Amino acid sequence: MSLLLSVFLEVPMWESPFFYMALLFSLVLGLLFGQMLWGNKNKANDNTSDLTAQNIQIPQIKQQNQALHQQTQALQSTISQQISHITKLENTLLQHDHTLIQALDNSKAEITHKQRIIEKQSRDLLDSIIYAQHIQSAMLPKKESIKNVFSDAFVFFRPRNIVSGDFYWFNTKNHRSILAVIDCTGHGVPGAFLSMIGNDLLHKIVTFKGISEPDRILQQLHLEMRFTLRQKESGNEEGMDMAVCTIHQVPPDLEDLFGKPRIEFAGAKNSLVYIQEGEMKEIKGNKAPIGGFLYEEELEFTKHVIDMPKPTTIYMFSDGYQDQFGGKDKRKFMVTRFRKLLVEIHKQDMARQEQILSQSLEQWMGEHAQVDDILVVGAQIGSAKNLSNLENF
Repeated sequence: MSLLLSVFLEVPMWESPFFYMALLFSLVLGLLFGQMLWGNKNKANDNTSDLTAQNIQIPQIKQQNQALHQQTQALQSTISQQISHITKLENTLLQHDHTLIQALDNSKAEITHKQRIIEKQSRDLLDSIIYAQHIQSAMLPKKESIKNVFSDAFVFFRPRNIVSGDFYWFNTKNHRSILAVIDCTGHGVPGAFLSMIGNDLLHKIVTFKGISEPDRILQQLHLEMRFTLRQKESGNEEGMDMAVCTIHQVPPDLEDLFGKPRIEFAGAKNSLVYIQEGEMKEIKGNKAPIGGFLYEEELEFTKHVIDMPKPTTIYMFSDGYQDQFGGKDKRKFMVTRFRKLLVEIHKQDMARQEQILSQSLEQWMGEHAQVDDILVVGAQIGSAKNLSNLENF
């Protein structure tokens, strides 16, 4: 122990290991402390640089803020102007809406007023037409008058409108009867006017002038129609198609004086269909109508005479029945089908024939509208019947 201490004391301090260890430790501490100081200095420098940079950017930020503020104010001003413009437009639209609503209300009131006027005019017109129908119906012969003269008869009369351009005419005196079926130009009111003229002219020709031959009746009616309507000056083509029969039901004791029972027929475009002993025959009328400036002032019509040794059924008609559209193919009823129907029903009593004609027409038409006035007249003619009734019907 003393020896070691003596040795330790004898070695110089800077040569001892402890000295070097202490020196090394001091150097390490110094380096660490220096590094720490350097790092703090750099950090301080960095902070100083950041602050310097921030100080430099502050004016720019202020300028940007000021620019943004100005833009915001400009935008707010624009928005305010737009809002003001929209408000004005809204007010204008509201005013327009109010004006339109007022105009619509006024238009509605005016339309309602005019509609009421039109409805009243329509009612007045309809009332006038219905009244005209009463006049036309009063003009037509009574069906009973025709039935009383012949063995049996029917009149199937179906106007397209309330009044008709078709009409039938009848006159009888003693054993002589005149039966005519007339189809005037047009239908409805125009046709009804012509029917009134035709009816009056027939009365004038037969009753006052005493003309009874069918061909002469047509000739005179043609002249009277042209004169009454002033067709030579006006150039109008109004007229009528017509079939007329003069039926002589002469009793046996008067045959030497008035001839045998017979039917005399003449036609202006319209035909006569008659059936004797189950056989149908047709006599066509002349091709010229009654009236019209295109035809000669004086026309000749052909008279046909049919002997009646046995009961005879005659049919005269306008073209309305055969021209009616219907059926599954939506076609006209046509003449052939109409003639066939007459043959099939001719043995039935006249009331039943009229019923069958009506039912057949309804079935054929279906949902189709009626296209024209329809008139079919049938008569069964045998020996003289109820001669006491054959006085000026």
